[in-house]
Amino acid sequence: MACLRIVNIPTNLPFVTTSLTITNTGITKVRAADLQPLKRLRHLSLPNNKISAIESGAFDDLHRLEYFDISANLVFEKNRISFLEKGAFQGLSSLETVNLANNQASYLPGNIFAGFKNLSKVSLDNNPWACDCLMKDFAQWLNTSSPTLAIEVKCRSPSKHFGKKLRDLSVDELTCDDCKPQTSAPKIDQSGGQVQGSVGKDAILTCNVTACPQAEIFWTIPQSPGVELSKYSYQYSRFHVDNKNGTLTVRSTLASDAGDYHCKAFNGLGTDSKVVKLTVMES
Repeated sequence: MACLRIVNIPTNLPFVTTSLTITNTGITKVRAADLQPLKRLRHLSLPNNKISAIESGAFDDLHRLEYFDISANLVFEKNRISFLEKGAFQGLSSLETVNLANNQASYLPGNIFAGFKNLSKVSLDNNPWACDCLMKDFAQWLNTSSPTLAIEVKCRSPSKHFGKKLRDLSVDELTCDDCKPQTSAPKIDQSGGQVQGSVGKDAILTCNVTACPQAEIFWTIPQSPGVELSKYSYQYSRFHVDNKNGTLTVRSTLASDAGDYHCKAFNGLGTDSKVVKLTVMES
């Protein structure tokens, strides 16, 4: 299945589906309910989409997921995944292989791969991994995992750990030096909840986030419910997310752009959200 106009995993798939491949679409997120009816699914492949986030519990009911004979292969290679919620792979009891290579992920929850007795290989190459305090729980799990488990995390940041392997660092070396006096979950300034724009002009929607380490910011827009836009989203050329300050710019505003816009901020410590209502006036 390949079509850029597809922005969500279809909900009308036959419940008897055992193999599903979706590639080269506009899907940006795997939601908790997307795959729930497909309890017989054995092969799932989602390469080359625009996925940036996976909700916790998205795979809760896929107990039969396998790839050919006894191996299971969950493929998310070459998407734009930047955030994985805790429990994102919960329910995949038969999982053997995970491919998350060539994405934009910087952090992994400590329990993300816990409990998978058959897990033998996890591909995490070419992601901007941040080997800081948010990776402590995952590092502790990694240090106690089976030595036969093929998994490697190469640090992109902070600069003192650039190029090092997470396995080679002690937990005490995983620090958030920029977070003084302490780390914090995201907190969004709730002011500016109503914005008036004009047809043909840019509209600026703010989402000022305080967080340390820095939070990933996503916006959902009324034009495409269920789609989450981030700084890595390019399929909607009129909408731009600035991850430094959380601002969403709606370029050359149309009257049909009026509606509720939802901002969400995530880091490994928590989440926060905000709704901004945009009204559009004729110039």
